[in-house]
Amino acid sequence: ACLDGVRPPQRRAPRLLLPLSLLCAAAGWLAVWPAGELVGGLAAVGATTITDHASGAAFPEELDKGQRLVATGVRKKFGAVKVYAVGLYLDKGSSLWGDANAQAAALLKEAPGKATLRLVITSGLAMQEKIAAALRDSVEPRLLALKVARADADEVLQAFQAAFLKGPALKPKSVIVFRLAKTGVEVSIGETYRVEVKSPKLAHALLATYIDRTAVAPKFRDEIFVELQRKH
Repeated sequence: ACLDGVRPPQRRAPRLLLPLSLLCAAAGWLAVWPAGELVGGLAAVGATTITDHASGAAFPEELDKGQRLVATGVRKKFGAVKVYAVGLYLDKGSSLWGDANAQAAALLKEAPGKATLRLVITSGLAMQEKIAAALRDSVEPRLLALKVARADADEVLQAFQAAFLKGPALKPKSVIVFRLAKTGVEVSIGETYRVEVKSPKLAHALLATYIDRTAVAPKFRDEIFVELQRKH
């Protein structure tokens, strides 16, 4: 599926109800934090923010895991609709800062436990179900390229979609955070919803979606490596 979902102006699209079979398949891959728990390690540090000029979305310069904003960009559809802004954070102590040879392979290796993707919804026309399906479609071939068995890949992707779709409804300025942990991907929406999908290879494939040679937002990818290679 692609990001072509437009909410009809005369009625609100219904939330997707996940089938029981999908939830059962996903259960073994999910770790859920209690409702009401603040998202540890993902809060902004201080009041310093950076504005993505293409979308107007604000990004904290640092996260309290000691991660610093590398670059921001925009995911577009139809060449003009700005679906969401996206920022990549990386540990301040990473050796990739100022590395003139920093490339995707090195960042993919460095990222587990040290990197975070932060998305800010910028379009009221974007449907939660379509974004989830588009993310799945982008991640799936990259996951299979890591030689994950088809059955295992399907279970992980179902868990990823379930984690995304069970969260609070998205609207403009909603914030989605993907923390790329060593054990998988922690999905956070807003301040209280947090679920981990346990699969290290999912974290690798998700980051690859934004930084490999066929990245979904090429300008964002290019800006990441320009900034990393710059002397600091």
